[in-house]
Amino acid sequence: MATVVMVIILCVVSTTVGTEARPAQQVQLRGLQVSPPRNTSLSASEYEALLASMGGDTTTQVTSLYRTSVHGTTYGDLLDNVGDAKPLVFVVRKDKYVFGAFINCGLELPEGPRDAEHGYECDLWHFSLSGHFPKPT
Repeated sequence: MATVVMVIILCVVSTTVGTEARPAQQVQLRGLQVSPPRNTSLSASEYEALLASMGGDTTTQVTSLYRTSVHGTTYGDLLDNVGDAKPLVFVVRKDKYVFGAFINCGLELPEGPRDAEHGYECDLWHFSLSGHFPKPT
């Protein structure tokens, strides 16, 4: 039996949500309706939990940059689609589990392809949107 894990990488963009036609799946966040970004499998409730975990700012929108089922599964595919975007949200879906991480910076590559370690300063926090706990954390 094959294991399927889907990775979605979203870029947080701070913009004002305008008045426009909205997809059927929407969430109500502090009196403002917002929809999950296109090209993601996030449900309305998962997206609402994600926004709330990032502070629930009604002007915060995210854009889907990379999805393994659409863009491919190699490291090169990820880098080609994410580029120098920042901050980033990594969302992983495995069966009923949806979890991930937020980083306030972009991806920084090591200096050489054979470098075994590469570290850099970045704010990081993990979250669970569904499956692990009764409520998103």
